[in-house]
Amino acid sequence: MKILAVHAGHDAAASLYENYERIAVYKEERLTRVKQDGRRLPLLSLQKIAEIVDFKEIDVFLYNGFLFNYKHLRHWRWLKRMRYKYFRNDEKLLKEITDFLGMRDNVKTFQYNHHFAHAIPTLFYSKKWENALLYTADGGGDHDYYSIHYFDGKRLVPLYEDLPSERKTELNSIGQMYSYVTKALGFKANRHEGKITGLAAYGKPSIASEKIRKQYYIDENGFIRSHFKNGQEIRRFIFDLAKKVSREDLSFAAQIVLEDVVTTSVKKLAERFPFTNIGLSGGVFANVKLNQSISELDFIEDMFVFPPMGDEGLVIGGVFEYLIEENGFDDFLSHCVDGMEIPYWGEFFEVTRNDIPENFSVVADTDIVQKSVELLKNNKICAIFTQAMEYGPRALGARSIIINPGDRSINDIVNKRLGRTEFMPFAPYVRKERVHDVFTFPQSSLRAMKYMTVTCEVKEEWHEKIQATVHVDNTARPQTIVREDNPLYYDILHRFEEQTAIPCLVNTSFNAHEEPIINTFEEALNALKNNRIDYLITDNFIIGN
Repeated sequence: MKILAVHAGHDAAASLYENYERIAVYKEERLTRVKQDGRRLPLLSLQKIAEIVDFKEIDVFLYNGFLFNYKHLRHWRWLKRMRYKYFRNDEKLLKEITDFLGMRDNVKTFQYNHHFAHAIPTLFYSKKWENALLYTADGGGDHDYYSIHYFDGKRLVPLYEDLPSERKTELNSIGQMYSYVTKALGFKANRHEGKITGLAAYGKPSIASEKIRKQYYIDENGFIRSHFKNGQEIRRFIFDLAKKVSREDLSFAAQIVLEDVVTTSVKKLAERFPFTNIGLSGGVFANVKLNQSISELDFIEDMFVFPPMGDEGLVIGGVFEYLIEENGFDDFLSHCVDGMEIPYWGEFFEVTRNDIPENFSVVADTDIVQKSVELLKNNKICAIFTQAMEYGPRALGARSIIINPGDRSINDIVNKRLGRTEFMPFAPYVRKERVHDVFTFPQSSLRAMKYMTVTCEVKEEWHEKIQATVHVDNTARPQTIVREDNPLYYDILHRFEEQTAIPCLVNTSFNAHEEPIINTFEEALNALKNNRIDYLITDNFIIGN
């Protein structure tokens, strides 16, 4: 059964599955080169999938509410971009879309739920779990801001139900609070929340911390509740606070309240349900400091944050939701897998000498690993282009910039060349067999470290030696790597450690500020041409200007 899933909101995406087997998945921004592109059908992603399968062979077309929620005139511009007239009725619009894509007349259609699609992949990739809490949180989707499910080993029980009457009297989204802080400090909401996390480390407790915390409480069920009536009220409240405290202190307040509120909710739920594992997804759980706080709860044994935790992950969870609806939950459990690979799910580009224009020089075409290490020891800014592109918000060694971590000043140099904000921290990557020697963390965090979705403490003896990756609070956001995941990425690090006794290298995403992560080889060469990096490392060549 061939299944095509689309998400047409921000971070638009499309996926193709053959039952539970992923054939292809694309995020629109990587093709259009427009950060977080969406709020329309992901046409370039769909064109890529059409190169793999004739859409008349599609058995099921999956979509979510973004195709149909634009009922207000203020969304008119979004509808125009979709090439469809103003909202008439669901069935007619859906028929127009399937006809537009060239599907057969009787193709089956299914609308998946936003938060369930966020949640269910965390269980699919966790076959060994005998119990779990699946917790999602974001700025909103399908009229909700959270979902909470309890898995008892056999059944998945929905716990969170936001009553219609409550929707009318409160807006309880902790994610929206964080986004309004982002906006109040002059950044772009739903994009620059990571800057608030970075700034928070420079702040201190203030009146903002207490005032924001008083607006949220945990009810007897363990659900997050709020005294805010609507988004406008949150906005006024946050923007007023921004006039009274520094940007660092407001960031600190947002971060500390986020961690306190969500962990209190999780602890309250643990009093009701005996879970030792937790699956996290939704945009709120892109916050690596929050994830650290959850991992440090003493009853959590394993934590899995779905790597594409944002809305680009919906086209994966939506497929699982449909298959559960079609074949039953027991069938879904029988297809669950033990662990997840690094999501090198994008296109693969094999680089040959013919792909290298004459105006670039081939610095090395043999002993790539040793030459790369020599460049890194000389503090050169190198980018690695290998494997298929990562899916999700993190660069994980296929499209990464790698740097010697021994000099913090390199951060300023790289940020300037990439046009990035000065306080945005870099991350280390480390061989999995060495991670315990460098970092202090609970065992529950280890799985999340594979995807760079959690922070942890850096041991004191390494603070200076890997200073370019250490945050001001002495934490870092490491990625663990084993050789079978990415041989080139691993071998460069291993050789660097053998020659320097330093077990980490910097890994930061291969993109300039406000650009999506590099996708094609041509884009990588353009970054080299524009002096974003010094050298480009591929499996067969090292390339310079």
